[in-house]
Amino acid sequence: MSLVKRREARLMLTNYLELLESMVQPHDGYVYRNAADFLLRHAVWYEPSRYPADVGQGMPKHCYGNAILLAATRSWKYVEGYALAPILQQGAFPVHHAWNVDQQGQLVDSTWRNNGLAYYGVEFSVERAEEATWDGDGSVLDDWLRGFPLFKEPWTGERDWPASPRLALLRAGKFEEYAALLTTDLEKGGNGKT
Repeated sequence: MSLVKRREARLMLTNYLELLESMVQPHDGYVYRNAADFLLRHAVWYEPSRYPADVGQGMPKHCYGNAILLAATRSWKYVEGYALAPILQQGAFPVHHAWNVDQQGQLVDSTWRNNGLAYYGVEFSVERAEEATWDGDGSVLDDWLRGFPLFKEPWTGERDWPASPRLALLRAGKFEEYAALLTTDLEKGGNGKT
């Protein structure tokens, strides 16, 4: 992508987030109005590069789970924010999205195979992401079920997050045991979104 198109994509995504941020009035007890406000204050840009040959395609429309899986199994960073999805040949659309950063600092988006036009996000621990996905309502930035806990305190960077037995199984490559634990958690009332 040319430098001019990269700037245009970033400007389009920034303008979209500024519009989203302005649409919500501040709520008592919250530091941030919404995800857009949080990102505009703390996110950084990630540059798409060639998609790694040794990484398979993630499941379509499962970006959070795809990013959690790669973060747990490859020790990559989990990033959540907004990305500009290419639509057909000439268009683009902003999407709440998750991706990874590998050990070399390269963006890896297994859902879109690095085809996003712009990526703007914050690194969260995979433990926080997995907990928000499993016990919350789908993602770190969109945890409405629990009242958006991320937006209630000033962000000073990621903190230690409790270990997860599910992630321990993924990290150990025990995928059958992981599936069994998910099934047990679902039967106990977990939401099953990871």
